[in-house]
Amino acid sequence: MFEALEWVSAQFGFRVIGVDPDNSPEFINNHMFNYSPTNNITFTR
Repeated sequence: MFEALEWVSAQFGFRVIGVDPDNSPEFINNHMFNYSPTNNITFTR
């Protein structure tokens, strides 16, 4: 999901402010969890 979010963020004409992924471990990992606050993205689970 991390790579996809980076790609999509680059394609949008606006900033991503939040993501609401599924609670499955393939969507929630430490890398994504740490990336979100560092980039001012609200990450809910």
